[in-house]
Amino acid sequence: MQKARRLIIIHALTLFTGTWLEAVPFLLLGIIFSAVVQVVVPDGFLQKIFPRNPVSGICFGILGGFFLPVCDCASVPVFRSLIKKGIPLPAAVAFLTAAPIINPVVMLSTWYAYGGNTRIVLARSLSGMVCSVLVALTFLGKKSADFIPADREQKTCDECASGSGLSFSGKVSAVVSYSRSEFIEAGSWQTVGIAAATLFQLLTGGGTAPFLSLHVRPSGPGLFLSIALMMGLAYVLSLCSSSDAVVCSVIGKTFSPAAQLAFLVFGPMMDIKNTVLLGGMCSWKLSLRMLLTTFVECFCVMAVFAVFGGGVRIL
Repeated sequence: MQKARRLIIIHALTLFTGTWLEAVPFLLLGIIFSAVVQVVVPDGFLQKIFPRNPVSGICFGILGGFFLPVCDCASVPVFRSLIKKGIPLPAAVAFLTAAPIINPVVMLSTWYAYGGNTRIVLARSLSGMVCSVLVALTFLGKKSADFIPADREQKTCDECASGSGLSFSGKVSAVVSYSRSEFIEAGSWQTVGIAAATLFQLLTGGGTAPFLSLHVRPSGPGLFLSIALMMGLAYVLSLCSSSDAVVCSVIGKTFSPAAQLAFLVFGPMMDIKNTVLLGGMCSWKLSLRMLLTTFVECFCVMAVFAVFGGGVRIL
């Protein structure tokens, strides 16, 4: 009995440590990048280059997700930094949801995981952009103040607030100071989220056994059930978007292409660790709204693809 408990503890520590070590470097990358944006970019600059038209702003946010290669572990700190700089909420949401899917690193890892299949890469990127646009459109007319308390939206260090007047060494110092304070906060929430994900994986026998033991028919109601199951699995496993395709290519073989796409699209947008991180760094109101909206939009897009895109071969 004691040996079994010891093995469970070792397994839990292995899962937790592995996920933490995988996620933290990307989180740190996002924090450093957000610190550079906060310190170096002059106040009002991003507002000037962002289109005034809300829909164009959303498209611009998605485009930014392609050129700023951050995964889901790093997108939340960058998202909050964009909000602090006055970027409209819909455009920032578009970046938050699109960046972990359409950045070149994730595209390359998906291509590698599926043996050089470019169709799955295109399908993941295009469906991810569609879902991002739909999610962002639900925030049209909303302001960041509607979801993010003023104390969190304006929270920053004195050096960062006046970064435009600092020397180069002063800006470097401000970036380090900002990164340190952000990492303490974000890292704490990230750790809580990873711990929750680890607990769920232990309770579900590794996270995959209950799902794969089900016989889900690839047609009729079973088709939609498989999509929901793979989305739930992606949420629980909380994998980094730069490595989730490898896992999906293995455990998703018994599911339809639409269900695998659901895993690859919904997981990077929202999972346990990002739900906790977004709630801790911004607000739980925004986090829960994002979770529900993203789930509904992704499910609908994948259901449409499953019904009307059945003849499109992606695998």
